[in-house]
Amino acid sequence: MERTIDKTVPKTAIRLKLVTRQGRPVAGAGCGMFVIWDDIEGKKVTQAICVRQGKQTPSGKTGSLTVREEQVFYAGAPPDRAVPLYIAHKRRKPGALISLCRRELGTTRTVQLRPFCRVYGKLGSKELDTLGKALSWTNTYVYWNKLRQARYSTTKQKFEFLLPPGEYRLEAYGTDTYSVEEKIRKQVWGGRKIPFPVALDGGGKTRVPGSKRRARGATTAAYGINAFPTSLLIDRNGILVERLAVRNIEIAGKQIESVLG
Repeated sequence: MERTIDKTVPKTAIRLKLVTRQGRPVAGAGCGMFVIWDDIEGKKVTQAICVRQGKQTPSGKTGSLTVREEQVFYAGAPPDRAVPLYIAHKRRKPGALISLCRRELGTTRTVQLRPFCRVYGKLGSKELDTLGKALSWTNTYVYWNKLRQARYSTTKQKFEFLLPPGEYRLEAYGTDTYSVEEKIRKQVWGGRKIPFPVALDGGGKTRVPGSKRRARGATTAAYGINAFPTSLLIDRNGILVERLAVRNIEIAGKQIESVLG
């Protein structure tokens, strides 16, 4: 992340320049120092990205996002005390998790956004099961670099977060239970280096050729993809060669061998 002193930035603010991995600006992204998910039975799941004061204005066409001092820092906080900042596109596209401190006021910082990982799991209590009691309300916190960054409050015995790749600590507790902690390391593709390029489809809802159906993305529509996961073998010219059996790796392997000879 590139950081520079910028005389055009007020001494009471930090300007973030949000870009993709290719360096293109990202518009429509917001940020906050804490994220709350509420998932209560019978109600719609809600997500709130919170700042200390006021409202956050999303990034513009140039990818510029201004973070004001009072939005993330406590009054009188030491200049080097870090606070987390969660950055996310309004449509849950790539985001980032960074830390800021007051010493950075008056500077511009370039932040590269990356695809989110879905961090999820189930919660239970053997002790309550033994007593014949059900686990009801639970709350799970996410810690990143020793900073509390998010929570998931629910009555469904689960947790589910959208987080950028990284290392986290989870702390969960519930009604009539003690708290437990678990360290996790979340990486795209299981932590392995991806040996091929990954593209995110764009273009919004697009009509599938020869059909009245609309797909989410121009590429998805062009190849007639109806569901996920879907595996296609495409040549270097973008021509569809074969649809693969995504749920049976052995059959898919034989299909590829057959096509490639």
